Amino acid sequence: MKNTILAIILVLAIIFAVAAVIFYNVQDYEYSLDLEETISTDKIFVKLSPEAQLYNAFGGLINNSIAPPKRNMQSFSTTLGKMTFENKGALSRVVEIPRLVACLDLGETAIFSSTNTIPTYSSEVTAYWTVYTTNEPNFNNLYPNVPQIYSNEVVNEIYPQYNYARYGNQPAVEVKKGDKLTYYISLRDSYLYIEGNNSKIFKNAEIRVYEIPMKFPNPLSDGANYDIFAYNPTCNVLSKDFEPLKTIKVV
Repeated sequence: MKNTILAIILVLAIIFAVAAVIFYNVQDYEYSLDLEETISTDKIFVKLSPEAQLYNAFGGLINNSIAPPKRNMQSFSTTLGKMTFENKGALSRVVEIPRLVACLDLGETAIFSSTNTIPTYSSEVTAYWTVYTTNEPNFNNLYPNVPQIYSNEVVNEIYPQYNYARYGNQPAVEVKKGDKLTYYISLRDSYLYIEGNNSKIFKNAEIRVYEIPMKFPNPLSDGANYDIFAYNPTCNVLSKDFEPLKTIKVV
């Protein structure tokens, strides 16, 4: 009799657990990704290399106001779009945050046409990790000015390169019932050392946005492996294995 009761309790517990999982997963939940079609050059904010100081043979500072040393770009920032998680169900839901990276293609820009060279950190090599913030980035004269809003309930800033199944160390993102959570997707201080001192050199460039899956399909192309995608994805490898989610034109 005792064994029968225990068996009934076990069966009921399994049924309840399965029902709870099914109920959790069939809740009305929506995820949307809204990436820009185009980005104006005036929406790309650049950071220049430090102003060089010239000294004479005796160590004195030379007045270089007449012909100041040339300053070049060393990084850029821009907003790519936003993503929204909306929970219309009856229970809170922990959401999976996508891992998005961006590749910059300068092939159609004036600077590439004039020099026929692309800088080392560019479309062939560097994949730029995005940053997610609950507040809209404001890259202005206080560059970069990204005001922070701190809360005990919402993860306000996410770096998706650390949001990784095997080594992930970012807190879980929970959307409470009836809530909508929006993250702005941006590139922040993305390294690009190139001649030029304003964002107009980006005109006609393309920004290709890729999503790196948590679990990678097999087989991957030659030169691609688990750790490359986990830590240091490159654009030439990404283009072989994945289609971009969006190609954003700089106008």
